[in-house]
Amino acid sequence: VSLNNGGSWTPVTNGLPTGTNILRIVADEENAGTWYAITSGAGVYRTETGGLLWEPVNDGLPSTVYSILLLPIGVEGSVVVIGTNNGVFTSFDKGDSWNKVSNDGLGGHTNVWALSTTPVALALVAGAQGGGVRYRLMAPPINLSIPAVTPNAGLNVGETLSTSDGTWEGTEEIRFTYQWQRCTTNSAGTCSDIDDATQKTYTMVAADQSKYLRTKVTAHNPVDLPASLTTAISAFVGTVGAAPGSMPGASVKNNPTITAPAGPDANTFTLFPGEVLVATPNTWNPAATSFLYQWFRCSTVNESSCSPIADFAGANYTLTSDDVDMFIRARTQGTNANGTDISLLGSSTSQILPKQVTATSAPSIVGKPWVGQTVTRGIGSYSGAIETAYTTWQVCPDTTGNGCSTEKAGHVDTAGIATLTLNAGHLGKYLRVKVEVDVNDASAPQPVTFYSAFTGKVVTAPAKVTNSKKPTIVGVPATGVVLSLTKGTWGGNPTFSYSWKRCNSAGSACTSINGADNKTYKVVGADVGKTIRAQVTGVNAWGLPITVQTAATAVAKATMKPVYVTGASITGKRAVGKTLTADKGIWSASPAATFSYKWFRNGSPISGASSKSYTLKAADKGKTVTCTVKATNSKGSTSKTLSAGKI
Repeated sequence: VSLNNGGSWTPVTNGLPTGTNILRIVADEENAGTWYAITSGAGVYRTETGGLLWEPVNDGLPSTVYSILLLPIGVEGSVVVIGTNNGVFTSFDKGDSWNKVSNDGLGGHTNVWALSTTPVALALVAGAQGGGVRYRLMAPPINLSIPAVTPNAGLNVGETLSTSDGTWEGTEEIRFTYQWQRCTTNSAGTCSDIDDATQKTYTMVAADQSKYLRTKVTAHNPVDLPASLTTAISAFVGTVGAAPGSMPGASVKNNPTITAPAGPDANTFTLFPGEVLVATPNTWNPAATSFLYQWFRCSTVNESSCSPIADFAGANYTLTSDDVDMFIRARTQGTNANGTDISLLGSSTSQILPKQVTATSAPSIVGKPWVGQTVTRGIGSYSGAIETAYTTWQVCPDTTGNGCSTEKAGHVDTAGIATLTLNAGHLGKYLRVKVEVDVNDASAPQPVTFYSAFTGKVVTAPAKVTNSKKPTIVGVPATGVVLSLTKGTWGGNPTFSYSWKRCNSAGSACTSINGADNKTYKVVGADVGKTIRAQVTGVNAWGLPITVQTAATAVAKATMKPVYVTGASITGKRAVGKTLTADKGIWSASPAATFSYKWFRNGSPISGASSKSYTLKAADKGKTVTCTVKATNSKGSTSKTLSAGKI
């Protein structure tokens, strides 16, 4: 970048790829300091700091890009349009995500080398390799069917309404905003917007009682028309009734859940006589002030096989020998000042087992659930001498335990049974280990089954952490100066930790600075006469950290007159009546500097123009306007001249 019409140039390449060409750079007039660069082989990069730092924005783009266009017509700023080797892509969020534009009409000529618009900004024009010039008309959102609100009858305060978007056609991507309205009658003239009711759902409040409700859905796409032309309104719903009665559970009444604290066998994953079950009522609305519980013994998991064990009583139930081979369920009775209500039966426990084997730790799976990795099972530990143990690897579609298939099985001593290597067939599945254990106990000959916890969903192994460009230290060290780190270039989407080092004047014999573990570091008196380095460590799910170290700074000084570092710029449109603003950028100084500004017209001072902002006058037309930023402290002054160019 040159700030003086090419008199001198400053590199602004932090974060840009090395070994590739920068084909084109465009600036976003809707977002000051935001530029986009397209490269020959490394895709698209974005800076939001006027070139101080760059980052890639290629998620969802093809590998080869040729052209770029900014359309300042979106509802959230400029739309970024990219020509690639596979047609055209657009982004509404500064390149964080990309949307594929249809290749219909390109006739297979999908290498788009140039992009433009027609004088009437309702067409996108593309120059395609071997296909000449093509264009695509951009249509505003057009409503084909109005939104629908559900439910649309029998409404009561406290219930939640939901709106559809309706049906629309027009150039993609179409986005929607919502506004709920409250109406005194089913006439449009009686409606007003409800404050903060701007989501797809709306929970009715007391003010809605006896009123009508409807929703306005406004569509937005790259053709920016007034909202009044792209808004569709639902039919009226209502009238809204009062809230339900105040007996407990009248509107929400969850069935109880059962948990099993560690019992005589010191575990919670199997149930034996002597262990204590605890019921929890979950949410009731309106609330109950007290609860009782009735416990049921069931011969199967079906509710029809259940019989009550006793009348309503406390939340705890101790399993007995009568419960062996049974399933236990419970229901809740809630009471408040307005009456009593009873829930349905909650879900059942696992089958109650005879006390022939007790486990002191569950089976387990060790290793990362990634394709290509090998995981290892542990059979757990058990009370008593194990006579035999049989293990099975299970592959399951979810974590309910239903639909599991056997991958391999065998006695614990069977060769190869202890490990499982994951392949593409396991992708998206969950793993667990089933262990069937028996002990030398003639009174209880049947084995007992134990399960490990499920692994996480099997996924593709993530990329390992790599670093292709080291972070650098921004700033010149002197007492009180805050140094910062650039990001550098990393692969594997790591998280980072930081450590700053104090080194001798040659940049060696470094020691860690206590407490200096952030992206920034403020130079202290102990650093004077020393150099400073920083170490950045990146690590991801692999757990294999990579640590890189920056180059050493210059020798830190006790005091230092201001030194310009980077980032200074002038923003604003270069037109009479518009305001230019000077950004001083990053400086280093000790003691801290104060800043003053002076604006010039063709090299001559402009009277009274001595603040960071200057509004252009008629006298500036055709002239070159510059601003000199002067940084001053007790050690001296340094100036930096910035150019806005010709007005």
